[in-house]
Amino acid sequence: MVKWKMDRTYSTEEALAEAGATNPEFQCNGQFAVIREHVLCFFTVGPHLELRSPERIEWTSTDKDSPSDLVCNVYQWSQGLPVNFGPGAFSPEFLENTRSADHKRKLRQHEIFLRSLPTGRFIYAGDAHLGSYGGGKGAFSMGFTLGQKLPREIWLELGGYSEWSVEINHKEECRLSRRELERFIQLCGKAMKNKFAHIVLNRYEGDALHLYTNDVRGWLMYLRQPDDSGIYLHADGIPEQTEEFRCTCGISLNFPQHQTVDKAEAMRIAEHFFSHGSLPTTYIWSEI
Repeated sequence: MVKWKMDRTYSTEEALAEAGATNPEFQCNGQFAVIREHVLCFFTVGPHLELRSPERIEWTSTDKDSPSDLVCNVYQWSQGLPVNFGPGAFSPEFLENTRSADHKRKLRQHEIFLRSLPTGRFIYAGDAHLGSYGGGKGAFSMGFTLGQKLPREIWLELGGYSEWSVEINHKEECRLSRRELERFIQLCGKAMKNKFAHIVLNRYEGDALHLYTNDVRGWLMYLRQPDDSGIYLHADGIPEQTEEFRCTCGISLNFPQHQTVDKAEAMRIAEHFFSHGSLPTTYIWSEI
């Protein structure tokens, strides 16, 4: 079994040689190499390769590596429409985290190689699951989940955030250190002037604090890891009513009112988490 190592770097040729590949099928100007048991993904961090977290990355096509017929073919295939995959086009074997027809046997495994500069050598980031793909006629994207979390030193070397990533309404606004509390307050204050807002604090450790606000109330959810069921505020003596919030994608969200606090108070809780990296103990937190 091929064993690339995270403690060394590779050129494309060296990575392929490690797998004993003599005639790889290249896609998208060499960013993907399809061999018998693997799809090797050679990505450069930048506008078209986003490190969403130490476990998740997202690749987006460019006009250079995705001629219009290629993207159209991929889109049609992803919609279940018949297409003719000609030379240079994506093939189903390349797109899928390929398994046999009965889904009992994996045919190929995606292997991720990353670098921070277009002329640099690649760091092996491990195997990955292709969890999502799609797009229209203008661009195509793929979302990968790594089999193991990037080590912190590699994460930082590739440009990952060192402390906080602040997302507002599903968009990463900036990366901040704990010393930049005033900047964090400014960002949140601007977002919360709208009737509804959704603010998320992420960090390398994998936990996250979500804050939803409406005109007067705030609802907070703390996730200890990405697949956590969450920890929530719990206030006794509040009637069993719901409070409406709204995601910027248009989805209406109704949360128990006893899990909410005054909007300004919710912001103070978020400030405490930003500054200390932990939830304030002056509140009752519950998993239900």
